[in-house]
Amino acid sequence: QRSRARAMAAEEGAGAPRPGLPEPRDHVDLSGRGLRAVPEAMLADLRNHRSCHAHPGLTLNLSRNSGLWEADAGAKGLAELAEALEGNKSLKELYLNETGMTDKHAELLSEALAKNASLEVLSLQSNRLTGLGALALLSAAERNPRSKLAQLHLGVNAISAEGAAAMAMAVPPDGPLHHITLWGNPCEEEHPAAGSPGATVAVAAFRARGWSKDPRTFTFNRNSFT
Repeated sequence: QRSRARAMAAEEGAGAPRPGLPEPRDHVDLSGRGLRAVPEAMLADLRNHRSCHAHPGLTLNLSRNSGLWEADAGAKGLAELAEALEGNKSLKELYLNETGMTDKHAELLSEALAKNASLEVLSLQSNRLTGLGALALLSAAERNPRSKLAQLHLGVNAISAEGAAAMAMAVPPDGPLHHITLWGNPCEEEHPAAGSPGATVAVAAFRARGWSKDPRTFTFNRNSFT
């Protein structure tokens, strides 16, 4: 099941059509290039797009570059990307699937989410994130009154049932976030929740906060499914 999940995540990271998402208006695809760092020209581009009119609807795909965050240079590179994103007003979708991200990297990226006012879709699938990294991202978005983050894709990571339950509690009830992908994580396969027949701990936690589970995948939605 996890191998199938990884294949699905790789397909999504490669820029395949995504049900329910609009077609990218300006897609920059740098996936699978063997990059060791985010190109300086790309960072400069992100820093310069402080106006939503300069480059509307930008989608950036850096997936399947497993060397992006390696060693000490990785933290510096992600910090530079986060800094570039803080004031950016044009980037709508960011894909960092299969780049070797850890909780430390998620904490660096969360600094951007605490200030960014344009990003709507963030995909970090097929990485090494636990509930701690996911919580850092959610907490940052919650602190940002201008956040537009609507979709967070975390499939095929290392998020436990306890981590998923904590995530459910961390999502603000009236924020823009309405879609969270968790399939392929340990929380999908763990034991049923006490008092909730047929539901895992993660499912029970999200349902208690008003979310519903997609019947096809381990994906949670708010105000999307009946």
